[in-house]
Amino acid sequence: MNKKSQWEDLPDLVTVSEVALYLRVAHATVYKMIRQKKFKAFQIGNNAKAIWRIPKSEIEKLIS
Repeated sequence: MNKKSQWEDLPDLVTVSEVALYLRVAHATVYKMIRQKKFKAFQIGNNAKAIWRIPKSEIEKLIS
């Protein structure tokens, strides 16, 4: 299976790990991009264990 079809098979909201793998960057880079508001992302929870979700459409806009 190629990278593009793997990406298309993911749900509409993706994790930091999935974005990092797709863009071939470190997790820290994705977090930095979130802080810099390079794309829309939202946090689930409000403590140190909160997780981020990113709409796939935001990443697709970023790379197009």
